Amino acid sequence: IRDCKDSFFKNRKRPCLQHEIGRCSAPCVNEISRRDYLKDVDQAMDLLNGKGNDLLEVFYLEMDSHSSNKSYEKAADYRNKISSLREIQRDQSIAGYSTDRDAISISHSGKIIKIGVTSVRGGWIVSHKNFSEKNALLKEGLLDSFLASYYTSEVTCPNTILVAEELNDKNTLQIALSEFHKKKIHIRTRFRNKDIGLMKICQSNTDLYLKRRKRSTKNLEDLFISLKEKLNLNEDINLIESYDISHLSGRNALAGQVTYNSRGKVKDLYKIYNISSKNSGNDIGSMQEVIERRFS
Repeated sequence: IRDCKDSFFKNRKRPCLQHEIGRCSAPCVNEISRRDYLKDVDQAMDLLNGKGNDLLEVFYLEMDSHSSNKSYEKAADYRNKISSLREIQRDQSIAGYSTDRDAISISHSGKIIKIGVTSVRGGWIVSHKNFSEKNALLKEGLLDSFLASYYTSEVTCPNTILVAEELNDKNTLQIALSEFHKKKIHIRTRFRNKDIGLMKICQSNTDLYLKRRKRSTKNLEDLFISLKEKLNLNEDINLIESYDISHLSGRNALAGQVTYNSRGKVKDLYKIYNISSKNSGNDIGSMQEVIERRFS
């Protein structure tokens, strides 16, 4: 967005230094269309009016759309916008934290359940992780079992854990985790003002992840149907396997197999094949070998 005076703006014949350092899109010399510039202004107004989460969803949709259309540079621009907006939200919401903490949120749609963990270390958000829960029918007590499993498999645990929903047995879980990590651990389901901001970030990240996964799954289902039609197949496509060869200067060749179904990756069916020494430096021979072994 330009920050120059109108008199300066009207008399430009080439972009100024602000454009060169990436701080202005140079509407003065039509480096950006009027339509796109007004769109940028509207988005800046949305951010100032507290609609950052709505803006994030728009950016994710735009990034996915450009990526699907193979417009990778534009997709990268929106990826950078998402990163910048996340930085702004993070700084506004957690500035001044003196103790480490994790925020845990849950998001679900039908049988799909995602759990998000946002971690604050040294006063900064350092990560957000998302986890899929396969047994969606057992939502009762899900967070209790997740916390017990997650924090007994992690090397470290913060002193404070914020949880979006009430737990079945919070006290027992606090005692167990405190004994396991040999320090006092507090689990909170009611939050102070600063914690509310952190929980909103965690919930927003988890909700967005769920929405993107649902869109991704829907896109895959459509692609499987489209591929069936293109290939004039009578039966549905259940699995797609892909193979690649890797070696070190022609030695120690390996073949990797990845498998997808219409819901996404099927990691249980991933495989690694050791290639025989006679084909180790021959990509075509290696590929022939692995396909013959796979389907013999």
